Amino acid sequence: MQKRIVFAIIGLAALVGIVAAQGFGPGMMGRGGYPYAAPAAPAAPAVKTLEGKLQIVDGVAALVVKDVTYILHFPGFFRTAYVEEIKVGATIKVEGSEYPAPAGQTRPIFAATKLTVGSKTFDLATQTQGRGAMPYGGMMGGRGGRGGRW
Repeated sequence: MQKRIVFAIIGLAALVGIVAAQGFGPGMMGRGGYPYAAPAAPAAPAVKTLEGKLQIVDGVAALVVKDVTYILHFPGFFRTAYVEEIKVGATIKVEGSEYPAPAGQTRPIFAATKLTVGSKTFDLATQTQGRGAMPYGGMMGGRGGRGGRW
């Protein structure tokens, strides 16, 4: 009789532990659940065109337009600037979307998709970024990833 009571208590404790470890579904309150609907995705900003002087501010590319300095964000800027010999102070024209300044920053971000310098136009939307886009780079590339052995 004593063994049955001990096994029943152990079984009940295990059952309580299993039930307590389960999370609740997204529609329910509790651990892992959301008591409200998920926020809607932000609307994509309108595409606009800016023209100004190229500068380097705090080690990043920036575009100075009148009295506003935009931090430029586009893949492969320094590679493109080096190969095409784009110098600081050059007048450039960029097309893309403007985003507000991040918390703690004073300069807005301009995500460029097209760059025009003089008569040359670069489609930045087709350029990729990161090591995976470079020859022999990335996780599965010859020299990147796991020491080049895989």
